[in-house]
Amino acid sequence: MDLSKYELDPEEEDRKWKEYKKTKDIKIRNFFIEKYAPLVRYVVSNMNVYVSDQSDYDDLIGWGIEGLIDAIERFDPDRGVKFKTYAIIRIRGAIYDKLREMDWIPRSVRQIEKEYQKVVSELQYELGEKPTEEMIAERLGFSLEELKENTLKLQNAKNYISSLDNVIFPDSSSSENSITLEDVLEVPYEDANPETLAIKNEIIEKIKEAIKELPEKELQVIMLYYHEELTLKEIGAILNVTESRVSQLHARALELLREKLKPFFQKKKSDSK
Repeated sequence: MDLSKYELDPEEEDRKWKEYKKTKDIKIRNFFIEKYAPLVRYVVSNMNVYVSDQSDYDDLIGWGIEGLIDAIERFDPDRGVKFKTYAIIRIRGAIYDKLREMDWIPRSVRQIEKEYQKVVSELQYELGEKPTEEMIAERLGFSLEELKENTLKLQNAKNYISSLDNVIFPDSSSSENSITLEDVLEVPYEDANPETLAIKNEIIEKIKEAIKELPEKELQVIMLYYHEELTLKEIGAILNVTESRVSQLHARALELLREKLKPFFQKKKSDSK
């Protein structure tokens, strides 16, 4: 999709932003909402989230509109960033925040899961043993293929925000000690062991420092890909480069991070002996 269609005449937009920041005129805010509302549909259509019906789609659009309004309120035109760029990030972030907060799974998929669990319990009680997939499908009124398809939809829905899994510093002895960019960019994680948590937090702080030292383009790619969860294609549209170039910048950024942090990890390994 051509994102340039979501841009106003530069002079007109600059004038409206300056006026809005001074007056907070609701008419100007509504003008921006109406003009940039299609960005919400653009973001939703490019998210890897399974939507089973109109009500699920409407939920995503509603959360995206909230993100758009938040973007309008927070946007600073003096920072030299185009509003569409800033809005895409805020819209996507708002939707993912809601998805995480609600452990969101489409209504129809959740209903299938509920019926599936009920049938499994009934059959297990009747048979005295675990039922086969064929038995479950028959009781639900599905073909075996339909059951597998719905099971896959459920699994995909449950994994909708599992993309932050790139391990930058793997520890072959324990997956618990591997550090991902999910950790680095402050996505919450559970850790019951205070000692392990303290070590991991120290490592995360070092990685954050290294990220801040990345060249501008590499830094933008890392933040947009892992923190804002944009696709390579979306990042390319924002940075005005090809998807292939974004991939190169991403690989380069990870390599630079590894190089910057190698001395620190070698020291940690030496200290632990």
